Amino acid sequence: SKLSFWKNSGVRITWIGLLANVGLAIGKATGGIVFHSQALLADAVHSMSDLVSDILTLSTVSFGSKLPTEMYPYGHGKIETIGSLGVSAILLSCGISIGWASFLDIVGLVLPHMVADFFVSFQHLFDIFSHSHGAADAVMGHEHEITNINAAWIASTSIIIKESLYRATSKIAEETNSKVLLANAWHHRVDALTSVVVLSTITSGYLFNITCLDSIGGLLVSILIIKAGYQGARNSLFELIDHSIDSKDIRYVNIEDNLKEILDKLLSNNNSRKPYKISRLNIIGSGSNLIITDLKLVVPKQKWDNVLDIKEFENVSKVVKTKLIEKNPHIKKISIEFIEEEEVEEVEKEEVEEVEKEEGEEREEAKTAKKIE
Repeated sequence: SKLSFWKNSGVRITWIGLLANVGLAIGKATGGIVFHSQALLADAVHSMSDLVSDILTLSTVSFGSKLPTEMYPYGHGKIETIGSLGVSAILLSCGISIGWASFLDIVGLVLPHMVADFFVSFQHLFDIFSHSHGAADAVMGHEHEITNINAAWIASTSIIIKESLYRATSKIAEETNSKVLLANAWHHRVDALTSVVVLSTITSGYLFNITCLDSIGGLLVSILIIKAGYQGARNSLFELIDHSIDSKDIRYVNIEDNLKEILDKLLSNNNSRKPYKISRLNIIGSGSNLIITDLKLVVPKQKWDNVLDIKEFENVSKVVKTKLIEKNPHIKKISIEFIEEEEVEEVEKEEVEEVEKEEGEEREEAKTAKKIE
């Protein structure tokens, strides 16, 4: 229903961001024309390009949050991962564009005219997501126009709105474990930072007749944007190829702690008075969903050679899955395998032997190399 659709916090905050971008684009474009500000006009174009990111986020969050089905037993989380990759790609494009435009402004001041013209010839490659405030014109020797100081109010409003959207979106992204929302939150932060650059351009130009702060600030902002875009794209690519979550990841640590607590309190036909132990725990991400692909539980050796039947393992498996999902609703699938203590001891013994063998080979190679010398 439409009501349940709107109750989705990720969808709701993305709609708010989308409407804010429309309002900011209109406000910046109007202010740019009225107050003769090229910086505001450029930022208005960028606010319109942000709608692409919002629409991409909205569609992936809406579709990716659907429940698992028989056709899609692991849910639709990978669609959210693809959306996160797309938003991260937009971030990277914006970062490169801002950095290049700022670089052109700087080289126009310090390099000979012919060398600067060479760099300007590549500007069209980065114009799609450009935040440039007339970089090419600056290099070609045209001055930035000093704008009406009232344009600063629009830039300041943009900073407040976009930073507020960043904080609200990142909070929801953390609560829902959504990477695409986190990427879009960073897009809001990027917009706030670029508005800071616009504000510095307007105020420095009006108060001190200085325009180079725009270029320096733009270059610093571009580094932050590229870093955020790279990290988002890297994490999304790892998730698409089912890279396991690191054991130091807070999500992994929480699940492992919850699992140990459940196993310690578990009541079963196990008469050894020892709890089931975790031998292996592999978790992969799928958008906001988590999938435990490999959970190996060690069955303690029973007293009086008591043999545990299949029903015991089914009951333990059911309790573990139910309680773990209660504590971690983002888990959509759990695969459990039971192994005996003897198997673990054999595996550990084989691993020790393998390490000793490798160390022995390294020592032999070192002796051979010493003889040759």
